[in-house]
Amino acid sequence: MKRLMLLTAYPGAVHADDIFYLFSVTSIPPPLLPTNEAIVTRRRMVRLWTNFARFGNPTANQDTLIQVNWQRVGGAQEFLDIDTQLRFDSNPFQERMALWNRLEAQYT
Repeated sequence: MKRLMLLTAYPGAVHADDIFYLFSVTSIPPPLLPTNEAIVTRRRMVRLWTNFARFGNPTANQDTLIQVNWQRVGGAQEFLDIDTQLRFDSNPFQERMALWNRLEAQYT
């Protein structure tokens, strides 16, 4: 979706990027070659969504595709970065969120 909307200069995913990983859209974008690393990411995305729908836990079934245990979000806004590797991180966009945290503290 990012390429279709000409938004490739922006980091990270954009709204609806996941559609092409979860569903087989044959008209756009062009099909992925078997060697493309996005194929593994697509398989991971489908597994994470399927596990969440079936078990309420995206990482309920761990195997060679999913080798992490995705914990519930806590105070540090932990998240799972879904890329060529699955990686945990916390406090996304810290500088941008600092503004909202200051405003909340000021007006509450």
